[in-house]
Amino acid sequence: MIDVDTMKVYAPFEAIVKDWNPSKGRVKTTLNVTQNEMDHSEDIETSYQINCSGIEGITRIEYKPDRDKITIEMSSKILKGDYYKHINVNTIGQVVETINDELKGVITLDSLGLMESSYIARLDVCTDVRMKDTERKALFHGFLRNPREGFVLQPEGNNSLIINKKAKTNNCRMTIYNKFEELIKGPKKTLNIQLYKPYDHFRDVTRTELILRRRAYVRKYLKLEGYTRDIPLQAGLLSEAKPLPRYVREFAEANQNPPLFETQQERLSKCKSWEEYEKQYGIISLLEDTQYNIGVIRNLMRPYFKEKSNLYRATRKYKEIIRIERRTSKKEQTIIDRYLSQLEET
Repeated sequence: MIDVDTMKVYAPFEAIVKDWNPSKGRVKTTLNVTQNEMDHSEDIETSYQINCSGIEGITRIEYKPDRDKITIEMSSKILKGDYYKHINVNTIGQVVETINDELKGVITLDSLGLMESSYIARLDVCTDVRMKDTERKALFHGFLRNPREGFVLQPEGNNSLIINKKAKTNNCRMTIYNKFEELIKGPKKTLNIQLYKPYDHFRDVTRTELILRRRAYVRKYLKLEGYTRDIPLQAGLLSEAKPLPRYVREFAEANQNPPLFETQQERLSKCKSWEEYEKQYGIISLLEDTQYNIGVIRNLMRPYFKEKSNLYRATRKYKEIIRIERRTSKKEQTIIDRYLSQLEET
């Protein structure tokens, strides 16, 4: 069973809607006119959009009768005081009940129908891990050391880290952030404190979200490859897969002794001093590529130091860096291992 923060689903209208009144003020009717290239006639498609402004947790509800299709996009904020419980098989009934209350007289959804007859368009899988600020900072630092090639890690201050695969689209990415800080700051902080009780439920909470905006990613990370077309919501919420630790391991397993590109070798060969070489290479990369071997590092230094005393001082400096770095990296690795363990348990 997985927990979800945001989801977008679609379904046959009759399968999940028990009552519908398009004449209400919240309902906007749109006519979309397209030209038929074959006979130059006009095709008119009617769609209804429910205005959900002022309702926390409902982003969009749209009904297209010509396609017998309703699309609903929502977040677990619809649960209000139970926001911390997320959307899952245990809360989906409460989600539907709240939507029906908020849109009473406009639309009434059937919770069983939503669960059994709707399909996934987007799913943001999430979990909340207890973690102090210092631990989260160490976690971010550990991830930023040497991520696997093909991933981009974007820190946003000390409270957030976005991990994205190198691609033109943003259809599969992970965000790790301080959930408490997100709720108690910003323009909606008063509303957030009132509705979601962050001081009760989100102190020292690090939220991890994996955004899956394409069915290919939903199949991959929820292990639903058997569904070649539409993916049932029920199958997604009941999945026993562990998408969060799987994604973390994909980007956190650093390249072992990553090869230097020729252009980098050329730049290093042009360095006139050890300080320039060190800056060009990067201390952390240098330590990792030499496997913290002071003998190898000394041999790299030697051409830049004419006097043995200067070489000795530079070598001694690196011995101290290695000692501190090993102790720090060991601590960070412990935090990463504990974090992964907590993700596995959820």
